[in-house]
Amino acid sequence: MMEKAIDHLLEIKAIQPVSQDQLCQGFYSLLFVIPKGSGGWRAILDLKHLNCSLVFRKFKMSTLQSILLCIRKGDFLSSIDLTEAYLHIPIRPSHSKFLRFCYNGRHFEYVVMPFGLS
Repeated sequence: MMEKAIDHLLEIKAIQPVSQDQLCQGFYSLLFVIPKGSGGWRAILDLKHLNCSLVFRKFKMSTLQSILLCIRKGDFLSSIDLTEAYLHIPIRPSHSKFLRFCYNGRHFEYVVMPFGLS
């Protein structure tokens, strides 16, 4: 299960191998998998220790009601159903060193937003 999840993350370019000169540097967390409701497995990076060190910035997310108030007659609308939506949000390259994990002696880092990051 874990190998398959890591292979999938590599295939979609959500993670990349850590370069040899960077091994054991940065912040490493545990990676585990949980079953998806639709079948298959979802990789989760256990970031509880990193999350404790983060500065939280509040933001207001628009509600459906506030968006509906902006729509006028004749406007065009579209919708997109993103699978694994978090994995479409890139991480600043200098921050990838905080999103590392090791599995079977291989070191990886996320280059997109992982599940588990606050």
